[in-house]
This record gives sequence, C-alpha cells and structure tokens, in this order.
Amino acid sequence: MTVAAVALEGSRPTSAGRGLSDEDGLYAIQGLPPGEIQVFLPTDPLDRASGVLDEELALDLVRSPPGDVSTRRGADGSLWVTGLGDDAPDGLEAGDRIEAVELFGVDPNELIPGAGDALLDVLAGASDLPGVTLVVGRDGEFWELD
Repeated sequence: MTVAAVALEGSRPTSAGRGLSDEDGLYAIQGLPPGEIQVFLPTDPLDRASGVLDEELALDLVRSPPGDVSTRRGADGSLWVTGLGDDAPDGLEAGDRIEAVELFGVDPNELIPGAGDALLDVLAGASDLPGVTLVVGRDGEFWELD
C-alpha cells in the first residue's frame, strides 16, 4: 500500500515524502530525513499516525478528527465548498470554487501519482491538516488559504 509522509519540526511540517507498506504494516519511507514524521493514507489523509523515522517504521494508522470543509463535485468536475465547520480556514465561504489543492506547495498527484480527484477531494475537506493549501476562486478573483 502506498502512503504519504511529512517530516515534522515540532508540529510544523517541513517536507513531504512517500513510501510503501508490506503486509505486516512496515513502511519504507523515501524522501524524508530521519526524525519525527506523520504518515497518512493518500486516499484518506484523515487516517494518520506519528512516529520516528529510521530505516523502516511500523505504524498503526488511527482516525484523527475530520476536517471542517464539506465539498461536492459539479457536473463539469469542478470542486465546490458546500459547508463549513468552526475550524474552516478564515475567508472560505460556502459556494467558493476550489481551483487547486496543494500539499506543501506541490500538486498531491505529483507526490502520489495516480491518486486523482479522490485525493484532492479529501484534502480539500481536510484543509486544517498541516501543509494543505487551497487555491480558491470567487467572483473572478483567486487567492490561497492555508
């Protein structure tokens, strides 16, 4: 199974990597220095766990609280904000169009090739996760929300 991972400095993410797990749940993570990391499933980054990266890392992925942004796909494939919770990013409004989602400044599909729109949908709904930036459009104007 493919997993995504971020290096942490305290609670602040500093870089992103990815890895594979075997049937025993051992993860070989590439692209991150040794130290504190957070691992999550690319299809559901709300399932995540923290640990210390050495050569290999075994983690049980546990459910973390869900994000505070509800979205839906339009008939044309566009992604729209339909609801907001208390911890939604300031400035985001129901009815906004999400033009792009970035994870540490990178298109998530570059980190996890083949993840597709499902990953973007989940990340948009979990905009409170570290490193997630939404590029939002409203009334012909665009801006970034982290």
